[in-house]
Amino acid sequence: MPSTTSGNTASEILAIMARAAMSGDALAVRAAFLELNGVLLAKIARPEHLCELELCIAAGFVGLLAERTGQSPPVWAGQVPGALQPHFLLKSA
Repeated sequence: MPSTTSGNTASEILAIMARAAMSGDALAVRAAFLELNGVLLAKIARPEHLCELELCIAAGFVGLLAERTGQSPPVWAGQVPGALQPHFLLKSA
C-alpha cells in the first residue's frame, strides 16, 4: 500500500532509506523510518534494484524496526547475508 505521505510503497521507502544511509543522509533515514510507522513489516516485499550492501542495510533497518515494534520481519530479511565491512550512518561513529 502506498504511503499517504510520499506515495511510495513500503518496499520503495525501504530502498530510499538504504540509499540515504549509504550517502550519510541521517535526516532522510529518519523520515523514511517515520513513513514506515504502522506498516505490517512482514508483508514488505524485498526492495528491487539495490546493490548487496544496500540490500543488507535495508534488511538491517527492517529487522530493527520489527524488533522495536514487536513485529516479525519479512522472510527475505533473514535470507540476506551480512555485510563484509561495517557501514556507519554517522560520520563520527
